[in-house]
Amino acid sequence: MDLLIFSDSHGNADAMQRVIDRSVSRPDAIFFLGDGLRDLAWLDTRGAPLYAVRGNCDFFSAEDIPTELDIRLGGLRIFAAHGHLYSVKSGAQAMAAHAARLGADLMLFGHTHEAMTQTFPAGDKCGGVTLGAPLCIINPGSIGISYGATFATVTVRSGQLVASIGEV
Repeated sequence: MDLLIFSDSHGNADAMQRVIDRSVSRPDAIFFLGDGLRDLAWLDTRGAPLYAVRGNCDFFSAEDIPTELDIRLGGLRIFAAHGHLYSVKSGAQAMAAHAARLGADLMLFGHTHEAMTQTFPAGDKCGGVTLGAPLCIINPGSIGISYGATFATVTVRSGQLVASIGEV
């Protein structure tokens, strides 16, 4: 399974499209983590399903877009949110604790414009919850050109999850 993850486009649909177009194969899913929902109208996802959440700058966007997603996809439980409601600019601990309580395998967030990946191994405590399986946390940064134009990919093969950060 291959996932493509964007956040914080702030009007830069072109950068997202360039990443999609240069992908070797069609991703199994694309995630957009808020702050630029209007940009999604211009995307050709090449048939990949698109999952999106609203960010703090999406107040004029469609109300039917949720602020959080808790879904199962390809054997993974994925928790996604923009992150502003969890104060992620002060650290991802509160959101990670919520993801751990949900039993998520993968937590996706944006808002900070700073790309990062981190994995908590099974057995670690996260927000008072002992993890039964690893929890991978990803912030793709911002795909917006004035913020560095970064994105994330996740590949899952034979039960192994590999996350990476890319630049446009």
